[in-house]
Amino acid sequence: MPSTLTINPDEKAYALVEVNLQSPSMRGFHRYQILLVNRDDELTEYRWDLGPTDNFKSKEFRIPALWMHTVGELQDMADDLRDTTAQPNELLPVPDGDDMLQRALDLDQAVRDHRKGKRNY
Repeated sequence: MPSTLTINPDEKAYALVEVNLQSPSMRGFHRYQILLVNRDDELTEYRWDLGPTDNFKSKEFRIPALWMHTVGELQDMADDLRDTTAQPNELLPVPDGDDMLQRALDLDQAVRDHRKGKRNY
């Protein structure tokens, strides 16, 4: 894939990806922000080195834009995601302690009943 050295925050982008990759100096892994933009009707990659992976608590992520968002909008989204995704499942509800086992057993039984053709109304 071709690469570019410059991007404009107002241009439309196809996607933004933040991944951990080996640094060119081969001295550890760095977090890279990769933006896919259009150059001469070709998908082109712009890479920005964000620094060593030890500086990031968030997991790698991808934001598909499909030409609906600008580079600047995607970078703002990435900043928000990077700040809020330190814990991968932090937005999921926490199940009740003692109730959790019973819910798991009920779900397992419902799956078995469904496979046998039984219906619970």
